[in-house]
Amino acid sequence: MPLTRDTWPSAAAVRASLMAQFTLPPLPATVHDWLAWYAALAPGQSLYLGPDPADAPEDDDGMEDAADLAVGVLTGVPTVDVPSLFHALDGYRFVLDARRSTPDHLVWADVAATGPGDWQPHWLVLQNAGGDPLIADVRTPEVPIYTAPHGAGRWDAALLCASLAELMQAITVYRPERVGDAPPAPRYTVRLVDLGPVPLRALLALKQLPAYRDWGSSRLMALKDGLPLTLVHDTVSLPLAERLVRQFEAVGARVALSKRLAPRA
Repeated sequence: MPLTRDTWPSAAAVRASLMAQFTLPPLPATVHDWLAWYAALAPGQSLYLGPDPADAPEDDDGMEDAADLAVGVLTGVPTVDVPSLFHALDGYRFVLDARRSTPDHLVWADVAATGPGDWQPHWLVLQNAGGDPLIADVRTPEVPIYTAPHGAGRWDAALLCASLAELMQAITVYRPERVGDAPPAPRYTVRLVDLGPVPLRALLALKQLPAYRDWGSSRLMALKDGLPLTLVHDTVSLPLAERLVRQFEAVGARVALSKRLAPRA
């Protein structure tokens, strides 16, 4: 039985499957400190990274830096133990092959590699800010933290914090307003609607995205009859959605960007 919306694997199934098939790099003590700190948070508390926008200094160069990319409410998988570290790598290092998977057997691709722009084997995802991953480099005891724009087709990591301890100091723990009192949060979905006058250019752009990097040419060509294709669904990151729109419009493809307002959890 193929995977469908009704048979999509639960978080527990994803974690169990990944742990049965893969291993993580050795974890420095500071990563275990992070897990214990995160697990000790009271129920209902949320995390925010970055200064209050009203207090942030004006940037005159017009360029995004790592801090610009990472500011925001942390919205990823809560990494409170080793199984959740596996789960947080879903879609980054470990990519699910939905067509070959069944509810009882999940097929994954480990896309880690050591070339420029690759997801590196020594990277973990601790959280997401503004739709972009907070990447922990576990090669050194200090565990420097990087971020990289999601959806760019490659991972160009920029240093955010010199150590994991510094990241923890930069995070604000807060309790959100009640759901009924909080304004709805915008979420964005981007769909590829038409491949454009030169389909090959759009297909090559699609293959740059991590989720489609391992697709063969026959599978890509079959997309002509399978559109629209969702490129990103319900992301909280408008910059990510807009980057995808620009990326595919630049090669002549037609994409649709939709927005919905969701109650804040």
